[in-house]
Amino acid sequence: MTEYHQRQQRKAVKPETPAEENIAPFGFFGAMPTTSEQTESTDFGPESDSEDKRRKLAKRLKDMTEKIEDFSNQIYHLQQRVELLERKLRVNDF
Repeated sequence: MTEYHQRQQRKAVKPETPAEENIAPFGFFGAMPTTSEQTESTDFGPESDSEDKRRKLAKRLKDMTEKIEDFSNQIYHLQQRVELLERKLRVNDF
């Protein structure tokens, strides 16, 4: 098992800590605001609109990143199963 996939499995098993929840999937968007920070913003105008758009985009990117990681894990497990089946077929050839 590769080191990347071992980390992915540990991450999937380990519950997230509050500190990890604020990590943005892409550094240039900064930390994701918590739900309390989102509800505190009652300003209206161009600045709050751009903040809302930034938050929505960051959330979409985070969701997409999580889906990509899930698909990567699924592909890895399928590869492992195929390799196992190939080994079993080679044993039966002899």
